[in-house]
Amino acid sequence: MKSDTYERYITPKTKAGGMSANRYQRLREEQLETFYKEAAEFITSKILPIIDDVDMIVFGGNTIRAQEFLKRNLLSKEIVDKISDKLISTSMINDDGIEEAKKKLPEILKDSYLAKESEEWNAWVTQLSKETGKAIYGEAEIELHMKDKRIEKVLCLEDYNLEYDPDEYKFDIFYFSSGSVYKEQLKAFGGCVALLRY
Repeated sequence: MKSDTYERYITPKTKAGGMSANRYQRLREEQLETFYKEAAEFITSKILPIIDDVDMIVFGGNTIRAQEFLKRNLLSKEIVDKISDKLISTSMINDDGIEEAKKKLPEILKDSYLAKESEEWNAWVTQLSKETGKAIYGEAEIELHMKDKRIEKVLCLEDYNLEYDPDEYKFDIFYFSSGSVYKEQLKAFGGCVALLRY
């Protein structure tokens, strides 16, 4: 896995008092602001061109600094929408810290995808239980509404063979992993369900 790095020196904190300490603190705050702005530009240059292929962005390192950075709203909405609400705390801020973060990443991705699966499944079940007519299942039913392009989203197991192209038929698709806790429930409905627009 290739890593791109960006470095910036920040004046460390001082315990000294007096006017010089105030100037020292202002200098440090200015350096931090410059760092945050340049970091945002760096992230944007790397991520925005490939944003459509990005599933999730996870920040790590010094979590206090990461939180301060995110609170400044320096990133575009397209990037912010992909940022995980979980941060990876590392004991070092260097290449070793990057390796440490990589080792912790799979668990965060797993938890986040499970949460997304839960969100998608519960949304479909809610429509089904309310009998709104928007939740459908069964190959024949899905095919019927697919042809008139009424389907908004399809939920299916990752090995399910769906013959329809999402771009052509104007629907979103969400795949449940082979290890999903909803696997058996989805299988009970034929392995694929859908939500209608109306």
